[in-house]
Amino acid sequence: MREYRVWNEKLNEYVLETYVNQQGKVFYYNRGTIFPLENCIIEWATGLKDRKRTAEYPEGQKIFEGDRVRCCEDGCDEDIFIIEYKAYNDYPAFDLNPSVDCDSNGLSYYMAVGEIEVIGTVHDKENT
Repeated sequence: MREYRVWNEKLNEYVLETYVNQQGKVFYYNRGTIFPLENCIIEWATGLKDRKRTAEYPEGQKIFEGDRVRCCEDGCDEDIFIIEYKAYNDYPAFDLNPSVDCDSNGLSYYMAVGEIEVIGTVHDKENT
């Protein structure tokens, strides 16, 4: 099963103990009871981890759709991007927004030749 996290726009927080059915509806588990959740954004995991190692993330932090990431390449300036799923024009892949001018997917490019660090999400108050 693919990994995801759920942002509840009404509560303004990530909700744990959720289930997403095949129709994309989100449900919340609470003391053995399942409740439907409204106003939710499902953010899928990319399957990648950033390269920063900390006590909290000794193998790197998982990168999700909706993450704000800092990218740099061999001592160059750092740029900030948002991870997005680009499901249009026959391009079903996670990528960076804004787009990166390179010969490949920007996310793949920075994973191969640069550094990526998760610095927050699009929902963080200091980012709005």
